[in-house]
Amino acid sequence: MKLCIATPNKFSYSETFIRNHIEKLKPEFVVNNNWWPLSVSNGEMIFKGLMGIDPIRIAIKNITPSLYQKLYTNAFYKFLVSHNIDTVLAEYGLIGANIMDACKRANCRLVVHFLGFDAFDKKTLLEYSEKYNELFQKAYSLITVSIDMRDQLIKLGAPENKTFVISCGADIKKFSRINELPKDPIVIAVGRFAPKKSPQSTIKAFSKVLQKVPLAKLIMIGDGVLFEDSKKLASELNIADSIDFKGALTPEKIIEEMHKARIFVQHSVVAPGGDSEGLPLALIEAASVGLPIVSTFHAGIPEAVKDKVTGFLVKEHDIDGMANYMIELLVNDELANTMSKAARKHIEDNYDLEKQIVSLRNILISN
Repeated sequence: MKLCIATPNKFSYSETFIRNHIEKLKPEFVVNNNWWPLSVSNGEMIFKGLMGIDPIRIAIKNITPSLYQKLYTNAFYKFLVSHNIDTVLAEYGLIGANIMDACKRANCRLVVHFLGFDAFDKKTLLEYSEKYNELFQKAYSLITVSIDMRDQLIKLGAPENKTFVISCGADIKKFSRINELPKDPIVIAVGRFAPKKSPQSTIKAFSKVLQKVPLAKLIMIGDGVLFEDSKKLASELNIADSIDFKGALTPEKIIEEMHKARIFVQHSVVAPGGDSEGLPLALIEAASVGLPIVSTFHAGIPEAVKDKVTGFLVKEHDIDGMANYMIELLVNDELANTMSKAARKHIEDNYDLEKQIVSLRNILISN
């Protein structure tokens, strides 16, 4: 197998799963830079000549999208053929849809990894409806991160026999388990400040926690469009001193912070535009560390969090329920440590990164 991975971003702290694929699968090439990947890991560009000039390329893309698609398909086809690439892993359905014709023309196996919004966001589904119908037929395999997302793709028309579930996994050696949870009432949340992660819901729930556990602290890691609004909300609720907004951190720093915490929280919801989670990797990594989880009955989360066994789940927007479970885990040592052990065991059995990579590689090389 001569593998190329196509991804929208060269580097993003919020896309650990893609970095894991690159590090573990060791592709010959990585192409990135938006939903029509342009930059190649060896320094070359997909487009040559005049199309390699940004203003010209952007003008053609904006004025005549159909011409741009033809030119891009031809350029990507030449790239695949010139480097004898036989397999492409497209991270996100949008990239898969944009490169499918080039892969088909080059007789190159295309495996598409759907990860969240690309399967649920209403605007995306409307824009890519026709392309997805083609993609479902032209792709060699379609991979989702949860059973819930696989069901969604099948509803959209994906063939059952080529749609597989391979969840994002945690590096259980790197995200090693805490032997015993800290006594300090520290709560941690890791993820983009985006509507589907509803950071405001987490903050509102935590404000209720402080009424019962006044010394509690909330660590929030990540950035995004709702970052400033979330800080403003904390100030309005007079709890800013109890929340540490750390912004984006490296994976190593995130592990350090997780080892200080007692529980992990994630209030995922369906965003107004229909955007949903696939299965939040940070949640899996937190469970690998042994943190009990408080989250929502949303998308693939109930697959990774066994309600009342490895943590607690509430309905979306149930602020009071989330607060009550957070309080229970902060004050009940026996319950918290029992769930801690169960959380780690569940990840070892079902979400070990090495096992997930083996499953992914088997699909990439299967006949």
